[in-house]
Amino acid sequence: EFTLIANEPEFGYKFIGWSEYKGGSIISTDKTYKFGIDKNVTLYANVSQQKFYTFKLINNFDGGVVGGKDGTYEEGEVIYVNASAKLGYQFKGWSKTENGEIISNSNYYSFKIYEDTTLYANFIKLDTRHISVSCSTGRGSVIVTGGGIPPTGINSEGLDIPTGSEITLVAMPKEGCSVAGWYDNAEFKGEP
Repeated sequence: EFTLIANEPEFGYKFIGWSEYKGGSIISTDKTYKFGIDKNVTLYANVSQQKFYTFKLINNFDGGVVGGKDGTYEEGEVIYVNASAKLGYQFKGWSKTENGEIISNSNYYSFKIYEDTTLYANFIKLDTRHISVSCSTGRGSVIVTGGGIPPTGINSEGLDIPTGSEITLVAMPKEGCSVAGWYDNAEFKGEP
């Protein structure tokens, strides 16, 4: 039994396998090849030129956060990307040109690279309504949930909530105080 070990090919090439004839069918893709000899044999270590392609990820319209790695990839390598929309935006999908045809609307997308590729993350700005919540100074607080509101709630500047979102307001009066009602103005005037 004999063992052949393929040396690392020059930069820009990769080992693809052993064959009995120059350019012949590959009989093994193992770099270390063990075989028995029962006749005269000539074996060829076959290499092919590696192809590399560039990948660039673009956050179109800055409507969210994207993840992925720009760089140079070997042909056939798998590239993984992801997108998450900001409040007030919706992820529309991935395209290969700015505002181009959507090739996937999945937030998590992967593909094999076979050409130089630029991938755009496309977001749509949703119609929103500005809301703010306040209560009489020092008399309690308000908890707001739902509608895509971040876990920290709404600060004194308010927040833009996508139109049609459902939110829940919970009054939390301090001891000795009570809820007089809900008003749609900052002066607490009119019917609660």
